[in-house]
Amino acid sequence: MGDALLREVAARMIHAVRKTDTVARIGGDEFIVLLPDLHIPLEIEVIAAKIVSAISTPFLNGTREIPLSGSVGGCTYPSGGTDAERLLQCVDAAMYRAKGLGRSQYFVADQQSFPTQASR
Repeated sequence: MGDALLREVAARMIHAVRKTDTVARIGGDEFIVLLPDLHIPLEIEVIAAKIVSAISTPFLNGTREIPLSGSVGGCTYPSGGTDAERLLQCVDAAMYRAKGLGRSQYFVADQQSFPTQASR
């Protein structure tokens, strides 16, 4: 059932993003979404909200509903970092900030949001 659930979450995420975006599972229950060609920073919040909403729909396993929630962290280049390592640090810290806000939340950050992350 775990594999079916991960496939369903991936499919929901793919449907929540634009055709030019890339959804990839990076391990366990963590996914990353690459959003090229963002024109205004607000776009990342719109897409993050769509992903949270898509993930939050209960998963149906036969006649049983399994509640789901997801935390989404986001950042943009270059404010979140200028290389892949710093961008991943920023987005990871943003995801944990979203988790701290409660279920089904998102948080979009930049390096100034997490000064200790930026100095590593």
